[in-house]
Amino acid sequence: MATGLSDKIPQMRRRSSKRLLPPKMAEVRLILLGESWSTRCEIANIIMGTVAFKTEENPNFSCKHTTTIQKTKVVLINTPDLLFLKMPEERLKEHIDHCVRLSDPGPHLFLLVVQMESFMEEKKKSFYKILELFSDQSFNHSLVLKLKLTQRVPITNEPLEELIRRCQKNSHILDYKNINGLLNTIGDILEMNNEKHLKV
Repeated sequence: MATGLSDKIPQMRRRSSKRLLPPKMAEVRLILLGESWSTRCEIANIIMGTVAFKTEENPNFSCKHTTTIQKTKVVLINTPDLLFLKMPEERLKEHIDHCVRLSDPGPHLFLLVVQMESFMEEKKKSFYKILELFSDQSFNHSLVLKLKLTQRVPITNEPLEELIRRCQKNSHILDYKNINGLLNTIGDILEMNNEKHLKV
């Protein structure tokens, strides 16, 4: 669900004296998968600190924009709604191939955007299918980015917990007021992966 934050985005990425991403990495490539196009656009725009992805547009192909965070080039790739569209597998593979080309020589991390309250077994299986089409190592390069509609603590969601376990327990609850916290988590995972990208 889009949150109508577009007019506030330039102020939402706070300056930080602390290094957010590994200092030796000249470039970081991120691919967003999951919830609606508009939600993923807002997350990408907040990371970038500018409105680059248009939430009102929902193209049937992946889009790419770049920014610089503390001297590190950050490439963000937003995909069409691959998890929820009914399409032949051959067409799905074409989308994956296009995404691979945009992230050449390979993505460092997938941001799996999930709505905590509505995540079910079907969505988990869709994530598995998409990630496996990229590579059987995709789960080691994935962060489950959890969104909350309410402030209450959700009941245990087994499909979501299974996805998180499959992704090496890499998860983060998104706080739009603390985007540097997300960047710190991304940086930690990149370091755990020895700053290497996924080979696809």
